[in-house]
Amino acid sequence: MSRELWSRQYAANEAVWQSKDVPNARRQCAWRKQKLLLAQQTRDFSEATRYEVLREHQDKMHQDESTEHLTLERLKRCQQIIGNSRRSTSGSRYPELNLPKPSAFEPICRGFYKSCGQTELNTKDLQGFSFHEKAAPTEAERITAGECRAQDEQTSAEPSCLGFRTAREQYILNELKKNKEQGAIRRTASADAAPSEMMNFRKKTLGGKRSVSSNFVSPVGQTQTTTNASSANIPPSLAHLDPKMVEQILGESMHNFKNVGWDDIAGLESAKSTFLEAIIMPLRRPDLFTGVRCPPRGVLLFGPPGTGKTLIAKSIASQAKAKFFSINPSSLTSKWVGEAEKLVKTLFAVAAAHQPAIIFIDEVDSLLSKRSGNENESTLRLKNEFLIHLDGAASNEEARILVIGATNRPQELDEAVRRRFVRRLYVPLPTKDARQQIIKKIIRQVKHNLDQSEVEQLAELTEGYSGADVDTLCRYASMAPLRSLSAEQMEVIEPDQLPAVTMEDFNKALRVISKSVSAEDCQQFVAWNEIYGVRH
Repeated sequence: MSRELWSRQYAANEAVWQSKDVPNARRQCAWRKQKLLLAQQTRDFSEATRYEVLREHQDKMHQDESTEHLTLERLKRCQQIIGNSRRSTSGSRYPELNLPKPSAFEPICRGFYKSCGQTELNTKDLQGFSFHEKAAPTEAERITAGECRAQDEQTSAEPSCLGFRTAREQYILNELKKNKEQGAIRRTASADAAPSEMMNFRKKTLGGKRSVSSNFVSPVGQTQTTTNASSANIPPSLAHLDPKMVEQILGESMHNFKNVGWDDIAGLESAKSTFLEAIIMPLRRPDLFTGVRCPPRGVLLFGPPGTGKTLIAKSIASQAKAKFFSINPSSLTSKWVGEAEKLVKTLFAVAAAHQPAIIFIDEVDSLLSKRSGNENESTLRLKNEFLIHLDGAASNEEARILVIGATNRPQELDEAVRRRFVRRLYVPLPTKDARQQIIKKIIRQVKHNLDQSEVEQLAELTEGYSGADVDTLCRYASMAPLRSLSAEQMEVIEPDQLPAVTMEDFNKALRVISKSVSAEDCQQFVAWNEIYGVRH
């Protein structure tokens, strides 16, 4: 709308407003048109200026006597409508309706109701206006506008020149704000569109009627890709596999942990030499271990819980400089039939692409237990698929892939699984010297006054303790200096001011922390090792 046209329309409506010969309803319609014209003209002004202009225009309405007269006329029409619509006995009288405050009738109704006299603004009156979203105000403008609102809490300008918006209209405005470039094009094309035309959207249908001979239409779009940005990191050798399964294996199984050396494992000197000869060196020098010297594909670590079987697997991966895949049953199970076997196939394919690789299966007895006739079919297929790949029949025999299984229930393993774990190494409880090394390594992290004789005494007192039990004992004793402090002292004390750990603290810890492995359990492992284990 040009400035000249705006001035003519505003002056024409002002003449109607000032006239005393026209009905009050028409005068208020002229006032509302002026309000729309002012809102359109001040849309690019600051929020404070726009607020003052609209408030001054609002005061003009409140101060005019026609407002009260028009309200009384509407109340009379409402009483008449109520009286005609109700069933009443003769002589009954309708209650008088009291005149409420004028502010309670803002914003004024704009519909075509009979009680309003059908004198409100309609779509035709609004077609001459174009409304645009104004840029967000600055911080100074927000503060100024807030001060203006605080001065007069009874009246407030409308948030937009159109007042009420439907949810669909508000959704469109929000989308235009998010997509500025696309929104600018859409605002230019629909700059002069009426508000009622915003609801003229194309109706969506569910498609034509389907019959038995109709072709299947996938609910997923044909152009929709199933890969995401991380699929670019998948090697070309895995392109024939499902990208989602590859990402699942890489995300849940592959771990990059800190290097674990042989010094971090106390004791097990004879087992370390076996690991070096049968596992580490073949992975580091595959050119020397070929043909009949090919290393074993499966290694089983069995023994009491807490003896460091997982730590040994991490140390082997660190020494061999191999990728480490930690597998648990939840990584290879799926609610869909056939997905578990595909996950096993994907696991070994991913390991072959990142060789040398080590696949570590903790608590392998839960995944590869003995097969029975009443076993679930999907679980049976999962075990068979795993046995095929563990034997190397479905992959290259020269692939540098090592499968390490750890269990404290070796008697629960299937016979075929036991055969495929060629090296079955027993990880016993730590000896006295190993327990001394564990205690020294842990207590050197805190201040203590233990000498060599006291450490040897602790090693004797912890006979039958596993490595995890000794670790728990040392940690409990190390907390004794903190337990001796009050809450007030703990707030102000410095770390270097803590008391040293004493032998008395370990004696108290021995009365609390007990061993977790019984002698009978150790005898079962020894007996199984004599039958199936590797003697080293």
